[in-house]
Amino acid sequence: MLPCSEVLWATAIKRLRESIPARYVAEWLQPASLFDYGCGYGKDVEFYCSLGIDAFGYDPHIGFVRTALPEGRLFDVVCVVYVLNILPRIDDRVSVISHAARFLHAHGRLFIATRNSRDVIAAARKGRWKQHNDGFWSNEKRGMFQSGIDDKDIRRYASLAGLCLADMPGKVPSGSTYALLRRGPNARMF
Repeated sequence: MLPCSEVLWATAIKRLRESIPARYVAEWLQPASLFDYGCGYGKDVEFYCSLGIDAFGYDPHIGFVRTALPEGRLFDVVCVVYVLNILPRIDDRVSVISHAARFLHAHGRLFIATRNSRDVIAAARKGRWKQHNDGFWSNEKRGMFQSGIDDKDIRRYASLAGLCLADMPGKVPSGSTYALLRRGPNARMF
C-alpha cells in the first residue's frame, strides 16, 4: 500500500553516477545500513552498495525495478531524496516522511533532500509551468509536478509527522534543501 495519493508522480531522471546527496550521506553519515525511499532508477543504491553499505532501494512507480518495500527491516539511515518536491499535496509529503521513518532503527536518521523554492520558481518561469497548489506542473500531461521545499517547510512536515530536526554533520552541499530528522516523542508511523 502506498502512503500517498492514487496517482504516482514520476520524475526520476536517469543519472550516470550517484547524486550529490548520496555522496554527502556516504561521507558524513557513514551508515552501515541504508534505505533509499524513492530511489528512482537506483543509481544511488548501486553507489552505496559499491561502498559496502547494506543498501536497499524502493520506488512505487511501476517501471522502476525496486517496487517492493523491505518489510521487517530497519536501517541506520533512510533517504528521501528529491521525493517530497514532486508530491502536489502537503498531506502526501507528511505521509511519505512518516512512512519512510517506520523503517528506521530506534536511533536512526531520516535524510531529506529537496529542490528549493528559488530553483523551482526559476525553472517554472523559464519553462512557463502552470501553477498548481504550492508548486507547478512541469509536465501536466505526464503528471510531473515540482514544488520548492525550504527549511521551514521541512520543519513543518517533520513536526506534523512527529519527527525532530537533528544536526547535519560536515559540509552540507549547496543548491538544494537538506535536513536530517530523528524520531520525536509524537512520531506517527504509517
